[in-house]
Amino acid sequence: MDADEQTIPATAPAQTDCKTPRQKAGFLDSRPELPLDPIEAPALDGFWWAEEADGIGSPEQFAVLRQGKQVLTLWYTGSADLRTETAYLTSLLEK
Repeated sequence: MDADEQTIPATAPAQTDCKTPRQKAGFLDSRPELPLDPIEAPALDGFWWAEEADGIGSPEQFAVLRQGKQVLTLWYTGSADLRTETAYLTSLLEK
């Protein structure tokens, strides 16, 4: 049986706390107030993005991408706008 076919034991607690990536941003960072905005990306099942500017250098960007069962989360500091790099980021999920 591969990882996609694993079953959840009957004793596992029910998952009733379903949250969107926007609500779960605090799990990935110590700043739970970081808002994630949905970005239109037809090649992906979901793309959420946020930016934090500290006034020193390039702003930090945070992105969550989903394609099928794959999820990619990343922090990026640099001049490229991740919202315009959907083709490259999608290719990372296809590998």
